[in-house]
Amino acid sequence: MIRNYIFTALRSFLRNRISTVINVCGLAAGLAASMIILIYIGKERSTDRFNENFERIYRLEYGNFFVSGTAQALIFKQAFTEVEQSVRIDFRYSPLVGTEEEFFRFNGFLFADSTLFDVFSFKFVLGDPVMALQLPFSLVLTETEAGRIFGKEDPIGKILRFDNRHDYTVTAIIKDEKRFHLPVSAIGSFSSLPHVENDENHDRHLFNYMNFPTYFLLQEGANHNSLARDFERHVDELFPDQRSFSISLRPLSDIYFNNSLEDSPPTRHGNLTLLNTLLAVVCFIMLIAIVNFINLATAGYIIRARETGIRKMLGADRKNLIFQFLIESLIITLIALMIAIAAVELLLPVFNKLLLSDLTIGSFLTPHNILLLISAAVATGLVAGLYPAFYLSSGSGISKVRSGNTRRGVRLRTMLIVIQFTITIILIIGTLVVRSQVNYMKNKNAGFDRENVMIVRFNTDLRDQRDVFRERLSGYQGVRSVSLSNNLPGYIRWFNTWMIDGEQRPHNFLPVDPDYLDMMNIRLVSGRDFDWARIADQENTFILNEKAVKYFGFEDPAGKEFIINNSTVRIIGVVEDFHFKPLQEEIGPLVLGWMPLNLNLANIRIGEDDREGTISYVKGLWDELSPGAPFEYTFLDDELDKLYLSEVRIEKLFRYFAMLAILIACMGLYGLSTFIAGQRTKEISIRKVLGSSINSIMVLLISEFSRWVLVANIIAWPVAWFFSKTWLENFPYRVDPGIEIFAGAGIFALLIAVLTVSGEAWHTARMNPAVTLKNE
Repeated sequence: MIRNYIFTALRSFLRNRISTVINVCGLAAGLAASMIILIYIGKERSTDRFNENFERIYRLEYGNFFVSGTAQALIFKQAFTEVEQSVRIDFRYSPLVGTEEEFFRFNGFLFADSTLFDVFSFKFVLGDPVMALQLPFSLVLTETEAGRIFGKEDPIGKILRFDNRHDYTVTAIIKDEKRFHLPVSAIGSFSSLPHVENDENHDRHLFNYMNFPTYFLLQEGANHNSLARDFERHVDELFPDQRSFSISLRPLSDIYFNNSLEDSPPTRHGNLTLLNTLLAVVCFIMLIAIVNFINLATAGYIIRARETGIRKMLGADRKNLIFQFLIESLIITLIALMIAIAAVELLLPVFNKLLLSDLTIGSFLTPHNILLLISAAVATGLVAGLYPAFYLSSGSGISKVRSGNTRRGVRLRTMLIVIQFTITIILIIGTLVVRSQVNYMKNKNAGFDRENVMIVRFNTDLRDQRDVFRERLSGYQGVRSVSLSNNLPGYIRWFNTWMIDGEQRPHNFLPVDPDYLDMMNIRLVSGRDFDWARIADQENTFILNEKAVKYFGFEDPAGKEFIINNSTVRIIGVVEDFHFKPLQEEIGPLVLGWMPLNLNLANIRIGEDDREGTISYVKGLWDELSPGAPFEYTFLDDELDKLYLSEVRIEKLFRYFAMLAILIACMGLYGLSTFIAGQRTKEISIRKVLGSSINSIMVLLISEFSRWVLVANIIAWPVAWFFSKTWLENFPYRVDPGIEIFAGAGIFALLIAVLTVSGEAWHTARMNPAVTLKNE
């Protein structure tokens, strides 16, 4: 019996090649897109779950900050039995390391206590987890870094020189772990920090030396919320009046997708909005593919109705007919699934490049996932084939033989096409809105001049000779101006706290030199700039932005002194607000100070006439002052563009998925237009005999589909407007999507529909009526 069903299905596929190919391709595209997105979502949601004690790991946080002092980890572990283990981490460094032959940059480097491996479950390849980070200048490498530096040599015991200052000994090798919320390529022992920074604060365990993320492994059953309250009471007893913020413990499960804190750039964060959006888009695409299936199946009602009627008159009952049609649907779906798996294998590299990921289909095709995949494909086939099966198997055999293109079938096809194009238009509008927002953020006037600014970050040698470096550059003809600062706009994460009127006021802080405002073209609203001739400007002298003036409650502060943190502070100027943070965040209070020892990079505005010559000069100066160290530089506009990579990726994803939705919808529309044109052949021939022109017949055929697309626009516009507004509310600075976006998407969808059906309409309109009527 099953064999008969399969052979009957295959004969039906051969008779209806166009609809079969369209259904298979549409479902394959939808399934492939779904698989890729589900692989990505699965990987994102697995972040940090490699840890055996995932549910018991918490990060200590203060107010809106996730860093702590050097004391909390030890104090809380000693005082509370609920704390099983603690670890401090420091990832403020991106050191340049060298062997005798060459240099390497560690971009995923962190310092950590030796207890790191008690809290987090890194897998060891070589070395002892207990002793790996015990001694100062111990170094643990990942397999990738060990291979990059030492090749196939045994790395244990090898020496690496950091920033041409300290020698570290490789003590262990661990497996690469890309599912950690902190990027890790190498780990130095926390006990090295007092020597690295020549600062005994790391040994004194200071409570308010706030630079170090601190994690706790809690005992089974410990309540982290009540424990945080106990922490606060204990701190207030030990350090009266020193606790400025509330203490909380954030579960490890809530770190990766939570980007509401004042994190530093090394912390990796997922985009939950992106995942939910991708999931919704995939559902839309699968809906379009299923709609295609239902539409073409019901459109073929006349052909299959006669077949069904004859089968009923020959004794087939409804159950057998339903089973027949569901078998056909399942065969199409399983064929589409096999094609989809092959397509995923081909498309994953493109997707990985787009999302900077490393997805593989092998990691997804586990026995459990394969079973789920087959179950999902079967469910899709059942959903797609259920309505046609019951629809075509209903009624008596005589009614099926006599049936034609019923009103119910026409209404259903109309509704399904409207659904398809509604979804397609929503995706097109979403793509245009995201693209407009990305362009807005990249091109908005940030309040400073970002063009032609070369950035050179100092190594240890250059940091000690920063003044010589600046003066030598200032004398070169290709350099327009030079200024030193602590960091770049968009990457400023230094926080200070001023006590004003008994209240702690945290704010961003940026050390700069007296040339910074002029070099960046930042407008001074009142007061004066720092002055090279006034050495006193280097101590307790600051410039505020306008937001900071309001935030601190000052009135016309330029040139005035204030008592802050029990010290006299001079405010010498106020600058116009500029975007020192990414445009995803509002402009906050910013304080600028002249602190020569904290100026870690050079901002070099170069001329456009001889860029390569200027870069070559800067490199030569670097080689002279820091011989042997590799020269590294970037440009400010490139660094600022990196701030919006997430939005750029979202825009590209929307674009690709909108194209996929258009393709699937057009395939269905083409198949449907072919069927309808075939059903109206006699009508069209009679119209031609009565004098209708080819153009008028084409208009007749095209207008029917155009009406449906226009109805889809009416439905899609308010829905797309709602979702666009909701998404844009995530940005304090955003575009206002105008009518041109919606009109453009509607016109584009209409044009696509017209082009899709016009070929078949032209072919039908040009048929010889004599031949057609003779065949009838």
